[in-house]
Amino acid sequence: MAINLSTNTLQPVTRNTTFSETVNVTVDGTPPEVISSITVTPSQSDSGVTISTTTSSITFSGSYEDAFDQDVIKSFPTGKSAMLKDAVLEKNDGIFAATEDDNIITAENLDVINSEDSFISLVIVEEERELTSEEFELKQQEFPDIAQPTTSTSFAAVPSGHTIFSAIQDNRATIVVQYDVTIVYDTGTHADTITHTIKTDTTTFANKLTELFDEDE
Repeated sequence: MAINLSTNTLQPVTRNTTFSETVNVTVDGTPPEVISSITVTPSQSDSGVTISTTTSSITFSGSYEDAFDQDVIKSFPTGKSAMLKDAVLEKNDGIFAATEDDNIITAENLDVINSEDSFISLVIVEEERELTSEEFELKQQEFPDIAQPTTSTSFAAVPSGHTIFSAIQDNRATIVVQYDVTIVYDTGTHADTITHTIKTDTTTFANKLTELFDEDE
């Protein structure tokens, strides 16, 4: 007696894109064994995907909203505003740049070069960042409507009523989700696996971001 799945590999899909696929479960043998239950456990759960089972099929449907969990999406409550700590810049040491007449600007002669035909090289000492709790408390006294940004790892995790102001896409090209399948029948238990590859692309990410902005209007 054998229990067979019609496929162990679902068709690849793109993140945030609707899909539906059914895997059929068949039983060999005479007389055939009777399946009493099918349980499916994903390697990572996703709020956008629904798994439904009968005693002869497993259906996967919806869209992968949480699979790429290395997105960095920042938001704040609508009606509020966010404030970041400005980047800190300083002049580069030694040679900064060359003027149009090939004079070299150095720390020593910087003050004698015509500022209209020269360029000063700056280096970032500290990147723009979120305010610390202490900095935020001080700024909020001056600007009562500011709010600390919320960082989410997927669009689905962005709190309701929030406005997104920054979104950096997870740079992985694909994610593979594995589904462990347990099939209980009248004389035993059968274990199997189904895998699903989720692809990403910048267009899908940008479209999802646009949809969220449209909802805020």
